[in-house]
Amino acid sequence: AFLALPEGKPPILISNYDDRWQSHYVDQGYQNRDPVMLNSRCVVDLFTWGREMAARFGPLAEDFFYEAETFDIRSGVTVPIPNWPGGFAAMTFATYQRHAGLTTCLRCNGGALLFVTAHVQRHLRRMLEPVWLIEGAALTPREYTCLKWFAEGKSQTDTAQIMDISSRKVARDMENLRAKLGVRTINQAIAIYAAYEATRIRKH
Repeated sequence: AFLALPEGKPPILISNYDDRWQSHYVDQGYQNRDPVMLNSRCVVDLFTWGREMAARFGPLAEDFFYEAETFDIRSGVTVPIPNWPGGFAAMTFATYQRHAGLTTCLRCNGGALLFVTAHVQRHLRRMLEPVWLIEGAALTPREYTCLKWFAEGKSQTDTAQIMDISSRKVARDMENLRAKLGVRTINQAIAIYAAYEATRIRKH
């Protein structure tokens, strides 16, 4: 299960848990008092969990774990993702089995779980990040920002410094957006951007 808690926005929950548990979890606002998520905010490394964690978070936590067990969620391993854009997230690998054996699992497979989490996080960021539609082409926020700075006369080096990224990333973003816009030169891309901005300003 992947759960993100962006500030001021609804939670993002993506998992293969039972649909009834997912709906119940969100309807009850459990994302704000789930002991696993609360613990994720306090640590920086992956950790194992089970009902024994309830003792640290009070009687409501005991009820939470009891309900989760009715859906065969008894223990697991969670990887905190504190740098999720605009909030906090965590990736959880749960099992219907008791806590026994998880420590061994973590020792043997911890690196693999971190690897999976990194790839899921990267994929979801791409899926969930806003895009700018220009001439039917969906530009990522970074591609759009690069194009904006080029349109204002900044060089590749200047743009990299302003955005605090490498010059190579700027070059790659500009190459990608030229392909998306179907143009061969940066000046052609800037012309399309200028027309888009003029239309957007008139609409507002």
